[in-house]
Amino acid sequence: MPIVAWELQPATQGGIGDEVQLVRRDGFKGRRWAIVQRGYVLNKSGQWEYEPIPSSRTEEWLETVRWSSADEAFQAWEEFVAALAAAEKGE
Repeated sequence: MPIVAWELQPATQGGIGDEVQLVRRDGFKGRRWAIVQRGYVLNKSGQWEYEPIPSSRTEEWLETVRWSSADEAFQAWEEFVAALAAAEKGE
């Protein structure tokens, strides 16, 4: 069975659903990858956005929140985490 999701950040004391996951999303444009948490998705600008129901997602929107490979999405996650750490340090 192929891997379709990785947990990037485990759930906190807030409970189930707090975890951040890198998930495979198969659609009519093929396989793409998303970083999701509780109904939100990380966009390519490093911001969390609400993820609407599939019938409300435009191709333009999908291009801003989907990566073509798991490696590309994971690299974006690492950059997001690094940016958060730098902001906390005041850099």
